Amino acid sequence: MPQILRHDGVPFVVYTYRELVTAKKYNLLKRELEMLAREHGANARFYIYPDGDLEAIFSQEEGYLLGENIWQHFGNPANLIYCEALADGENALLVVVKQGSIYLDSQLPLINLLDEFFNLIGDENQYDIYVYGDVPLAETATEEKFAFDAGLVNSFNVLESSAYLTLETDETLKLLPIDKAIDELPRQKSNLFKIAVVLIFLFAIGYGIWSTLQTKTQISTGITTQPNQTRQVTQNPYAGYIKALQTPAPSEQLRTILARIKTLLTIPGWTPVQMNLKGQSAIFDLQGVGGNTALLMGWVKEKKADLEIKNSKASIIYTLNIPSRTRPTNIYNLRDTVSMLYDALAEIFPESNVSIGKPEKHQVYNSVIIKFSFNDVSMQILALLADELKGFPVVINAFSLNQIDHGMVSGNIELEILGAEA
Repeated sequence: MPQILRHDGVPFVVYTYRELVTAKKYNLLKRELEMLAREHGANARFYIYPDGDLEAIFSQEEGYLLGENIWQHFGNPANLIYCEALADGENALLVVVKQGSIYLDSQLPLINLLDEFFNLIGDENQYDIYVYGDVPLAETATEEKFAFDAGLVNSFNVLESSAYLTLETDETLKLLPIDKAIDELPRQKSNLFKIAVVLIFLFAIGYGIWSTLQTKTQISTGITTQPNQTRQVTQNPYAGYIKALQTPAPSEQLRTILARIKTLLTIPGWTPVQMNLKGQSAIFDLQGVGGNTALLMGWVKEKKADLEIKNSKASIIYTLNIPSRTRPTNIYNLRDTVSMLYDALAEIFPESNVSIGKPEKHQVYNSVIIKFSFNDVSMQILALLADELKGFPVVINAFSLNQIDHGMVSGNIELEILGAEA
């Protein structure tokens, strides 16, 4: 879950969406942030950089930012790895900070931690590492424990007690409703204020030049100014995985389409013959079997569907209106998932030609395309497919029925399966 409720009732948020938003006029900035909130969650927090750009953080859930609060707890080191086993014995908290920015804030199964550690071994950063509990990370590698190369470790610390259970919270590190978060942003200053700032700035430059010209000798004090740290707001590496699976479940899409077919079969004088799924719209081509257009239009009006007539062909368009799945909190082995789904398809469609594409790499996860066709199967068979797809990390990329005939259907489906690299 993207929200973790601590034993004392304090909510923490993980798997946040982060984006660097460039400085712009207040009204334009407000509009952009509201658009991001509609897509990534109505709870937000914004942190402004000296140049006016801001880090925008969004979540569907309310609560304190686990990543920022943990980072602050350990003194805001430039590079941090914090890993703590939870009391359930199956999950862990993992926070990674890279070059002064939250790279990952997550709760994930212990068995998935190694995948995250492997993703960091190509870094050039030196991490301050803090671990608590039985996690597969140690200062020295063993048969059961992973260890980073010494060049990646600035310090390794085994905590004597849980940081999470006693973590102090900071109200400035808590997500707010989007409207309140936007209201906290500074608005533009008046033109008079801007002119005053410019004049003061020019005066300071002039005085500096004059002072330099008056100086005949330079004395080195040995004091150097620390350069500003390079800003780097790194998007959650699982953002693509989360976005892909925060969509309607394929099982629900199939069931809804089957229900629509059964409804269309009741139209007097008309029958559905083909279907094509485009986004969240199912487009059904109809064929007249003695019915007229007036009768069809009356039926469509009663059912509140959309009717399109072109070149004497009638199509009914249904918007599926299926809620999106909840945000995924686990990632499974892709090879195992593909194998399980392939076996299920072979059992449901024994005469179908199922093809599996090559795995495609997406930062920290992979995906595989599975395509298959079916001929003259009953709608009950597609209902079985819907049952099998339930719970799988799968997306329907394409779905078409090129023949619908008295409850028997033929068509093609393209599925995309997502998971961790084997």
